[in-house]
Amino acid sequence: MRASDDTILWLAEAPAAYEAIGPGEHLIARDRYVLFIARGDHPGFNTVQHLRLAPQTIDATVDEVRALARAQGRTALTWEIANSATPPDLSQRLRERGMTMAEPPRAVVMALREPPPPAPAGIRVTRVETIADFRAFVSITHDAGVAAAVVVLEGA
Repeated sequence: MRASDDTILWLAEAPAAYEAIGPGEHLIARDRYVLFIARGDHPGFNTVQHLRLAPQTIDATVDEVRALARAQGRTALTWEIANSATPPDLSQRLRERGMTMAEPPRAVVMALREPPPPAPAGIRVTRVETIADFRAFVSITHDAGVAAAVVVLEGA
């Protein structure tokens, strides 16, 4: 079964929503964002994804997310800003509130609308078409220490 464009977009923007939640980890999904709180206090592991904010709710949302993270003893977060985040200038608005760009960017994830070129000889590549496929991908990348996220801003 092929996923809808909405499902693909959600998966690309909020991969934490599909990962297994381990001991000491928390996933908080709201209409405005998805917050993943990992076991440690590293900004690369604690992420805010799938941001859908109105300009007038940015300050309250930042305060809410920070309070949720602090309640779990976390002081470092990465705000992942996708092209479809709202408002369209959210990245700039968060920088105006003191957040900084991650340097260098950790990784980029893309949802492709057409097939990529063939894999090199000896490499087998399969398409992630289901949530189970995605969970297998996450398991492999975590074991290999590879990140798969659009990291744009850091700040707790």
